[in-house]
Amino acid sequence: MGDYLLEYALTLGLLFLGLLLVCIPRPRKARFLTPEQEIELKKRKKKQKASAAKKKAAEKAKKQKAKAKGKSKKAAKK
Repeated sequence: MGDYLLEYALTLGLLFLGLLLVCIPRPRKARFLTPEQEIELKKRKKKQKASAAKKKAAEKAKKQKAKAKGKSKKAAKK
């Protein structure tokens, strides 16, 4: 009887440790930046965001242009 009790306790302990491992998030390293580095990081992110918006707008204009060109070809065929 004692052996089974020990095995159950060991199994439950391992399950509990597994749940702790899965459920508790791992601490992340904090980014300690100087004020100058923070400003540079903000500028870089702002520049990337503007670049992405410009690229998205260019793609949208290109699609609209292709769509309008397709409609004009269909009108010419009729």
